[in-house]
Order: sequence, then C-alpha cells, then structure tokens
Amino acid sequence: YAAALAHSGGRVPEFVNPKYADKARGVLAAPTRIESMLQDIPRLLPDPSAKVSFVLMPRWLCYTPVKNSLKQGAALAERGLPPMTASTGEADLYDANRRLLRLAGMQVEDR
Repeated sequence: YAAALAHSGGRVPEFVNPKYADKARGVLAAPTRIESMLQDIPRLLPDPSAKVSFVLMPRWLCYTPVKNSLKQGAALAERGLPPMTASTGEADLYDANRRLLRLAGMQVEDR
C-alpha cells in the first residue's frame, strides 16, 4: 500500500459523467460530480505482479446510498431494484441494526 501511495501520490483517475434530462443534452437531470472507478485502483500499483484482492459483503451490511428522489425511487422499485431514497436508506439502517443485534445473540422483533 505504501509503495502504491508513493507512486500515485494518492491521486486516482477521475471523470465527469453528466446525467441529462433530455435527449438534446441541454438540461442536466442532477448536479454533475467528479467520479472515479474502484476497478482502476489496481492499475495504480507500481508492480504489475502485485496481488490484488477484495472483500465481498452482503449489501445490507455495507451499501445503502441515499441518492434518488421519491419519483426515481418508485421507478426503480417497480423494476425490482433498490430505490435508494432517504426513507429506504433509513429503513435499511434499522434493518442492518436488527441483523447485527441478532448476530450478537439478542432477540429482536420485526414490526
């Protein structure tokens, strides 16, 4: 890690990925932000033979973004996808807490 950090200076490739509200690309659907790709990080390693691994955890334990409007969330939910709205983010947090308490041996009711 230290060698990779020294080699890259802590910088990762970035790009802008605007989301447009219209086909003419005249109106943005949301504020545009700078993004980077996690899969680009191994390319920053100075030694091409460096071993790279990852940890895979269930979504409930590690990933619940709160990034969509209610309208966008409803459309995602209709397609069977996580809505990622403020209300579902809060519900996911409570669900994760219940699961962790159960893993610790507590009896927790769902309501």
